Amino acid sequence: MSWRHVVWFGPRPSEAVFNAFSFHSRPIRWNEDQNEALDPRLIGGAVFHLERHSFDLVKNAAEEYGMMLLDYGIPVVFTAESDALMGSAQAAIAEVLGLSQVIRLTQATPEDLARRVASAELDTPPRLDLEVTVAYNRRPLEPGERRLFQRAFSNCSSVRLVELTGGRSDARVFAVHMTTDGSDAGVWPQPAFAKLDLPKKIRKEAENYQKYAEPFIPFGLRPNIKGTYDGAEKSLLVGNFVESSESLWAMARRGGGAEEAINSLLDDTLLSWRNQAYSRAPEEGSIPVALRQCGVFDPEKLSKSYVKHAESIGLKVSFSKLWKRLEALRQPYRTCPIHGDLHGENVRVRKGQSILIDLATVQPKGPAVSDLASLEVWLAFELPPDTETNCFKDDAWTIEIDRLFAPASFQHPPGPVDPLSTFAWTANVVRQIRGKGISSQTSSKEYQVAVAIQLLRRCQWEGENDADRYRRCHAYLTAIKLILEIVDGLNG
Repeated sequence: MSWRHVVWFGPRPSEAVFNAFSFHSRPIRWNEDQNEALDPRLIGGAVFHLERHSFDLVKNAAEEYGMMLLDYGIPVVFTAESDALMGSAQAAIAEVLGLSQVIRLTQATPEDLARRVASAELDTPPRLDLEVTVAYNRRPLEPGERRLFQRAFSNCSSVRLVELTGGRSDARVFAVHMTTDGSDAGVWPQPAFAKLDLPKKIRKEAENYQKYAEPFIPFGLRPNIKGTYDGAEKSLLVGNFVESSESLWAMARRGGGAEEAINSLLDDTLLSWRNQAYSRAPEEGSIPVALRQCGVFDPEKLSKSYVKHAESIGLKVSFSKLWKRLEALRQPYRTCPIHGDLHGENVRVRKGQSILIDLATVQPKGPAVSDLASLEVWLAFELPPDTETNCFKDDAWTIEIDRLFAPASFQHPPGPVDPLSTFAWTANVVRQIRGKGISSQTSSKEYQVAVAIQLLRRCQWEGENDADRYRRCHAYLTAIKLILEIVDGLNG
């Protein structure tokens, strides 16, 4: 894009600067009054040049335009005549100057400055009139997020975003239904997959796709990344998406096809990961410690409200002492790459095939039973969207959960349930995953330990409503009962 110019904020640059940028095909356009309207489609770089007598003028321009320029993928450079002046700027405009994408140069020569700006790769110019709609009245995009979509879908006239998840993090995942400007093939291509998250998380996830998905997960069972777009506060990851799919969570609740989808997930999608467990000798040690190191559960983040609830109904146990006993556990277990946060909404299902859509939390080595335990606990304890949220306790759910997660049910999978039961679908998926979990063990109670830690993981967050809070309270009670049986059985 050699025709794009570099916008210059600050005192008029020297002729040497003008010449250096022209040589690198980035002609300078001096924004003399610092408030000239900017067209990001025509900009190939921005320089905020700091001098003492014009400091406030450049500071104001940076605050007004800096985030916008970064969201459009335009390289932003701050230059200063001294380290002291750059330090003053970092304190005064930390919101912009503190971002990792910003280039900071002190006493740079015209050639160095021009070369640094010209070396940055530029996207296709953004589509400023892109019509972006979030379907079903879900939360609209913020201005910076909208700018990322204008870059990523610059060949489209409109995009309709169908949100696929609603987690607790800043991440948002969408199916993107596009209308293009037209081609010989048509104007409605297959939908895309798009994820918004913090820049460092998007970069990490893109790296995970390259390292752990492409070599190990079959092509059709994962999104294939087309590009990433870094902005000031958020970044966007874009890949392909499979049309006519539904979440494993929705499929499990309606009670049809979930068993086939779970088999596909474990025996096809994640098979190569799970096979790595047998390419190395088993580890010897504490599974809870290993899961803490993988970022699955941090005992310091356990909400005290669940401990207080347990005490209020008569279960008075020192969690800190119990955790020390878990740290002291010694048992063999196999390791392999793990997803780290496998649940029913980051798996999409089409015609019985399970497709992973989120690899942000992948760990290169963790207990092989961890993902099974994560999926089982999430499906059993997550609050379905059609549940009455103002009702704290659910006796029918509690009775079935106590049966499914009794310590004895980890020696042999729990028995079947009345097919007309409200929670027949819960029992069916738990029994299926439990059987695979137990058969994956290297040592007795290995899977039970992993399930207990996944139950505690849910207790790192407060419930979103009374019904959700009750399920998390009961997760803590269930975990404690499993842990007491574990430590008494393994450590005497």
